[in-house]
Amino acid sequence: MSADKLLSGAPDRWQPSRCGVVNAWQYANETLQMERGRLLLHGPNGSGKTMLLEMLWPFLLDTSIRPSHLSTGGTDRGTLAARLTGYTTGQARTSFLWAEFTRRSGDPGEVFTIGVRCRVPASGTSLERRWFTTDQRIGADLSLLDAEQRPISAEDLAARLEGRGTMWGADDAGYRRAVRERLYIDHTEESMDRLIETIRVVRQKEITSRIAKSGSARAQARELAGLLTAALPPLDAREVERAAAGFERLDRRRAAIEDLERQQHVLATLGTAATAAARVQLLRVALTARSTQTRLDDVTREERRADEALTSASGAVERLDAELGTAERAHEDARSALFALKESRAYADAQQLITLGEKVTVLAEVARGAARLVATARRPWTRPVAATAGRRRTSTGPASSWGRRPACSPPRWARLGWTRWPPARWSPPTPWPRPPLRWSAAEPRQPR
Repeated sequence: MSADKLLSGAPDRWQPSRCGVVNAWQYANETLQMERGRLLLHGPNGSGKTMLLEMLWPFLLDTSIRPSHLSTGGTDRGTLAARLTGYTTGQARTSFLWAEFTRRSGDPGEVFTIGVRCRVPASGTSLERRWFTTDQRIGADLSLLDAEQRPISAEDLAARLEGRGTMWGADDAGYRRAVRERLYIDHTEESMDRLIETIRVVRQKEITSRIAKSGSARAQARELAGLLTAALPPLDAREVERAAAGFERLDRRRAAIEDLERQQHVLATLGTAATAAARVQLLRVALTARSTQTRLDDVTREERRADEALTSASGAVERLDAELGTAERAHEDARSALFALKESRAYADAQQLITLGEKVTVLAEVARGAARLVATARRPWTRPVAATAGRRRTSTGPASSWGRRPACSPPRWARLGWTRWPPARWSPPTPWPRPPLRWSAAEPRQPR
């Protein structure tokens, strides 16, 4: 750590920024500016350097006016009243001693000012003190002098502190508690008293000479450490027990921290594995989602095509329904026309023509049958009619007496004793067609 950081202290630490005296000793109104909480006084002997130190520190912190506490040389140099009056009597004097504290963190304008108004009577045997604290800056927000550049009264001071500070009056304990709770938050009253006692020891004049006479820097550091140790009062048994309990708590806290670190390592390992597994699962889900999206796109396209086909089919159905309606109306019209046709005279004539056509067909069949009978009757006979009458010829093969036609009974004119057909006295009006006849070579033709 650098020297600047050591000198600056913690960011939230209060540091003295200014201090001053008003109408004290040989000073009318003196303000001392500090640098990062440090003050260096330089001047010839008798200029008041030690006097300022004895009047301000640590008097403004512990409110003690004991001569041994005020003196920096360890000897009795008089009371605070004597220092304020410059060791003169016979004239009353009113003085102000004050110090201002600031800190780097928080509000840049955060200020805490402490001070005391001292009234020394003309006899110089007593000292009246009125303590005050405020968040105002002396000389800027709060003036300790009146229009005639004289220290203000206690009533004027209380009026000027109204709403911005507290007038503690002669309440030394309340003032010390307010200072400790604002500037030394983590300290108790006992620990603050020990710190102030250390300040008294360190500010003694012979300390510097003793350290300088120690020799080397290491020896000077040891001497300073010894002086500081000697300045500290003996520890109270309760403080030792409290410190021991604190160390035990520290040991338990250290063990708990180590346990937490092990658990953190296990959790980190588990977290890494869980992260990898989650990534794999996420990738799987992403792939599934992608395939699902692809399938959804396909289904959407199929649905679109199906919708288009459904629209087309719906149009076709509508057209077919229209055509069906037209056909049904045409069918009804045709049925009506058919019914009207059946009821008409022409339809009855047509039915009569159909009946006559059927009769003509039947008569044509009858005529063809008669023609066949005539043709059969015109065939020549090879045997006498008497010999063949009443008997049926039988076919004996391809060379039968009737060729390839089956045998039959003699015609009616043969049974009547005629020898030929037609008789000689009958002649047909038209030539009778003769069908070609096939005769067997073994049987001669029968003459007509």
